[in-house]
Amino acid sequence: MFCTKCGKKTDGDNAFCPYCGQKISASKEGERAAAKKLVFAGIFAVLGITLLAAIFLTKNKDASASDMSEKSRRQYGRMKHSLCF
Repeated sequence: MFCTKCGKKTDGDNAFCPYCGQKISASKEGERAAAKKLVFAGIFAVLGITLLAAIFLTKNKDASASDMSEKSRRQYGRMKHSLCF
C-alpha cells in the first residue's frame, strides 16, 4: 500500500504511515471508493460502446434493406417488361 499523504510505500499491517504519520485505514476507504468508480466507469463504457454499435448496425441494416428493395423493384420491372413481349 502507499500513503495518501506522502506517497511512500508502507506495510499493510501498519495503522499509520511510518514516514509521515498519516492514518493508513483512511487510504483503504479511498481505495474502495476508487475501485467502485473504476467499476462504474467500466460498466458505462461497455454500455456506451454497445449502444453505439447497435445504432451503427441498425443504420447500416436499414440502408442495405432500402438498397435491396430498390434492386428488387428494378428486377421486377425488368421481369415484367420481358414477360410482356
